[in-house]
Amino acid sequence: MVRNRFLAKRKFATTAFCKESRTMAQYNTVFHTLTKILPRHEIDRLDRKYGQGDKRRKTSRYVQLIVMLMAQILGLKGLREIEQAQKSKQKRLYHLGVKAPVSRSALSRMNDERSADFFKDVFQQMLQSCKAHAPGSQFKLPGVNRLILMDATTIQLCLKVFPWATYTQTKGAIKLHFGLNDDGYLPDFMVATTGKVHEINVAKSLDYQPGSMICMDRGYTDYDWWEELTRKGIYFVTRLKSNAVYDEIRRRAGRRSKNIVDDETIKLNGSQTPFRLIHYISPEDQHEYHFITNAMHLSAQTIADVYKERWQIELFFKWVKQNLKIKTFLGTSANAVMTQVWVALCLYLILAFIRFISKTVYTMREILNWIRINLFSNEILDDYLVPKMTEPIVSPQLALF
Repeated sequence: MVRNRFLAKRKFATTAFCKESRTMAQYNTVFHTLTKILPRHEIDRLDRKYGQGDKRRKTSRYVQLIVMLMAQILGLKGLREIEQAQKSKQKRLYHLGVKAPVSRSALSRMNDERSADFFKDVFQQMLQSCKAHAPGSQFKLPGVNRLILMDATTIQLCLKVFPWATYTQTKGAIKLHFGLNDDGYLPDFMVATTGKVHEINVAKSLDYQPGSMICMDRGYTDYDWWEELTRKGIYFVTRLKSNAVYDEIRRRAGRRSKNIVDDETIKLNGSQTPFRLIHYISPEDQHEYHFITNAMHLSAQTIADVYKERWQIELFFKWVKQNLKIKTFLGTSANAVMTQVWVALCLYLILAFIRFISKTVYTMREILNWIRINLFSNEILDDYLVPKMTEPIVSPQLALF
């Protein structure tokens, strides 16, 4: 009789343990897998740093980040939708650290009052982890330690709703200035300004490592700045404006590819530094392009190929605007807007990190779509990322689309 009671108790205990294990296992969601990529210790350290003097500490910045990431991934349009999503997935979010749903008023207040620099610093921490696993650039350029693709994109805003985002007399906008590292197409830096700030003003305010090469369009034309870059040992490649006035110093000798029409050393009007001008016929449209650079040691065809690589930042802008929520905003203050932008870029780094580590054949868009569908499910991300085909990856770089 005693033995039977003992066996019954042990059976009950075993059943309860198995039930508890199954219960715990159901919370090991795809979202939980994504949060493991976040530098939690650094986030807590930054929370203590930026939380000094906070009068209300009911909700940590980590919870704010989790909620905003959820909104980004699911593409939620408003604060009410975010609150409803939290309530519907409360048990799943509880095991991610969100003990109770964050109300829409509380989230709005946090986005307005808590400095967006916290999320910027989180982005910087994540960027370092991504860089450690990023593939190298396809370009092997002697004397160049990194290739930066630089450009800016404008996000239109309503001036009446966002009066601080000055652009024109009737329109508002913010401008996001990016430097995209060719190693993995990761943003080396991002500077946000109002729409009226010109790209060249931001570019001149930044510091670049000697040995860097900056690839940019004609919007960055400034002869004095080009001379300064040359003095500092920083290379650049861009296109010369059609109305530029210059004197030819000499024609450069050497073998040329069939698409190189001319390769000459010139001196621009008002400049004392000699630059290199390359006349190139595009095989795609037979249009003649004029590339100007201070990289005298590289072949003319290499300079042309480097400028072609600039198109990758245009694809980056297209992908970010199509797949991340940075064109409509949850708040109207500058701080709320920048909080949303930095969280969106953190999501981009999460996706990049997944692709770097897994070496999957799936594109960034395919990975994001799968995560959106299965965010709160018990699907295993690694099982999805395992290539179903035996073909090798064509390019180790980020495939966005």
